[in-house]
Amino acid sequence: MSDMESLENRMQQIERKLDDLALRIPMSGETSKAVRRRGRTSRVFWGIFILALGFIWLGQNFGIEWLNSLRFWPVAVIVFGVYLIFGDRNW
Repeated sequence: MSDMESLENRMQQIERKLDDLALRIPMSGETSKAVRRRGRTSRVFWGIFILALGFIWLGQNFGIEWLNSLRFWPVAVIVFGVYLIFGDRNW
């Protein structure tokens, strides 16, 4: 094999490796599943947090003492844990 043929073969190998690598890197505007999942989980967490605050303030307006209501805070942790386990499943 001549030096030129060897060089051409090596160039083709490099091109194939670059093509394979390019397929693994997300294009501009695309995001990986992990990044999308993290964003979705973050939105859900803050949504639940804001809803909880809203219910506490609403309860105060109706005369419900929020300190007594907070004894049920472990329920929020359980609900959030159930969401983390089952929330992203496509059934």
